[in-house]
Amino acid sequence: MLITDILQRLQIIDRLIQKEKTGTPSELASKLGLSDRSVYEYLTLMKSLNAPIKFCPIRKSYYYDKKGRLVMSFEESKIGTKND
Repeated sequence: MLITDILQRLQIIDRLIQKEKTGTPSELASKLGLSDRSVYEYLTLMKSLNAPIKFCPIRKSYYYDKKGRLVMSFEESKIGTKND
């Protein structure tokens, strides 16, 4: 699997978690075309990146325990030159 595919799935999961519209693990797996086990692996990866993910059994959705989003991108430095 390409890293771009992994990053794209992480972005989708992140957006769904922010909106609290993931559904159950099985529903999320279905939305992403993944197995339940793969969903758990993605969630574990996100948690290892300090994403405060929780599951609400009443709303049947994952959510972030704190406001925020997962950020994984290149950020250009405003200081220095490319020879630093």
